[in-house]
Amino acid sequence: TGELVERATLAVEGLYFGGEEGASEVKWYRMRGPKKLALCAKASWTYTLTADDVGFEVMVEVRPIRCDGVRGDRVTIRVHGAVAPGEPAFESLAVAGTLAQGAVLSVTGDYSGGVEGASLIRWYRVYPGMESLAKHIADGASYKVSSDDLESKLRVDYTPIREDGARGETLSYTTPVVKPAPPALASLDWFLPESEADAAEYGNPDAPVEGKSLVPVGEYSGGVEGDHVFAWYRIEDGEKGSCVAETLEYTPVNADVGKILLFEWTPVRSDGEIGETVALATRGPVHQGAPRVSDVRATVQDPS
Repeated sequence: TGELVERATLAVEGLYFGGEEGASEVKWYRMRGPKKLALCAKASWTYTLTADDVGFEVMVEVRPIRCDGVRGDRVTIRVHGAVAPGEPAFESLAVAGTLAQGAVLSVTGDYSGGVEGASLIRWYRVYPGMESLAKHIADGASYKVSSDDLESKLRVDYTPIREDGARGETLSYTTPVVKPAPPALASLDWFLPESEADAAEYGNPDAPVEGKSLVPVGEYSGGVEGDHVFAWYRIEDGEKGSCVAETLEYTPVNADVGKILLFEWTPVRSDGEIGETVALATRGPVHQGAPRVSDVRATVQDPS
């Protein structure tokens, strides 16, 4: 009795004869016409219909076994009628991933209710104390946490939709407050001049030149940026020498000629937390620049 739909539970009932019953065998099969297509489950007197059963008929096979191992004849019961899809539903909605800036979060859970279509998944930013003013920020099964999400919660709404357009009940999941990750540099590399104007002002890290500026380019993550710490060093006899500058951009001088330059960037968050230092060296020693003079002026000297 009851409707043969996905998520419904079928149960075998009957009377056993022939002494004390042992471990009688029960097997459930998925059917199409007279053919057994797949074994759905065994050793259970109940079976809950799944999405894989939709469109098929189900048969249960029972073989009575006495406690001394003597087996009786198999009995098969075919539940006539194809299994229909249940109402679209989504269970155990949750969010997987690290709740930190730059991390990618993904929706987890189990869909049921026939073949899933274009289910609607929406992400919202929820400000503490202002839950009614949640801001829609993205759609889809995954979301990359941004700096705008810091100190707020994230909510994902999942509306299950079957391929024929039928909609189920919307479920929601809200994360804890997003905290900034430790300050860090995701990448660090050199600015490479491409235009003639840039090449006249900026040096190439493969062959840096005296008088042409070197500029590191880094990608920061970990909350609001603070005052980062920069340091430039000359490599002398294979060792890091004394610091020659504490700026992001540095212009090699004559004392740097013939030496490799090492740049270190220590990321700092606005609250003062310090991250790990990342180093970057020029790929060649500093070359002499073209001869030139600057600040040239003429003065009148006393003829005496």
